[in-house]
Amino acid sequence: MSATANIVHEAVEIDVDLLETSANHLICLIKPTWVSKKIIFKKLGTDDNNIYYSVYPNDHEDEKHGVVVKVYPRNSDVYTDHQKELELIEQFFHHGIAPRILLTFINGYFSSYILGQTLNIKEDHTHQLISQKLAEFHSISLKFKNGLHFVDKLKQFIDLFTKKNINLHNRLIEIKEEQEKSVDKNPSVFTTLKSAIGLNTTPTLALTLEQLELQLKDTTWATLSTEIDFIQSIFETNWSKHNLPMVLCLNNMNIHNFLYDSKNKTIKR
Repeated sequence: MSATANIVHEAVEIDVDLLETSANHLICLIKPTWVSKKIIFKKLGTDDNNIYYSVYPNDHEDEKHGVVVKVYPRNSDVYTDHQKELELIEQFFHHGIAPRILLTFINGYFSSYILGQTLNIKEDHTHQLISQKLAEFHSISLKFKNGLHFVDKLKQFIDLFTKKNINLHNRLIEIKEEQEKSVDKNPSVFTTLKSAIGLNTTPTLALTLEQLELQLKDTTWATLSTEIDFIQSIFETNWSKHNLPMVLCLNNMNIHNFLYDSKNKTIKR
C-alpha cells in the first residue's frame, strides 16, 4: 500500500492566481470550523519552484494556527515525480522532520504548519545545524528501493536539453502555439525552458526543440547524457561489489527550505 493511501485526495486543480476562491472549498474540508471565517493567504518565500502560502483565519493572531498550501509550478511533472515526493514527505513526517500532509489535489497539497524562522546564514551555529540535519537525513532508512537515484535525476535534467524528453517536446509545442502573439520575439534558451517547466512566471514566446538545438549547437548535451550513463555503470558496479549504502539526499539547499526552532534549538525542513 502506498504511504499516501490514507491521505484525502480531491481531483481538482487550484489556480494560484485565484487562490482565495479556488482553494476555499479544500480548506473547509480540512478545517470545517473556518467555513464562515475570512481566510488570510500569505506567500512564503520568493522561489518560483516552491510556491507556498500559509493559510489561516483572520481571527487568529498569526499563521501558526493555520495550514500551508503548496502549488506545483506549471509542467513541473516533466522533471519531478510528485507522487514520490509525497511519499518521501510522509516518511520524513514519521521521523519528525517534515510537516504532516493533510490533503492533496491535482497540482499540490495542504500540510500542517511548522513553527520556526528562516535560518540566518550569518549566524555561527547555522552551518552546524544544517550539517546535523543532513546527517539525520542520510541516516533515514530508505523504504522506496526503486526511487530515483542521484544519477537518474541528473540525467533527467540533462535530457531537458535533448530530444529524449517527449513530454517536454509536446509542452514546448503547446506553449509556442499559445504564445505566438507574444510581444517578446527574442526568447532566450533558458527562459524558454523555464517557461516550459514552470520556473518562469513571465510569459515568453517559446522555441521549439529544433530551435533550441541550433542555439545549443556548441553544447553536447547528448554526449553529457552518454557520459552520465558511463558514470552510473561505475557506481552500480561499486555499489554491488562493496555493498555501499544508499542514502537520502537533498537537491535544493536553499536557506529558506530550513526553519529554525529557537525553543528546541533545532531545524526542520
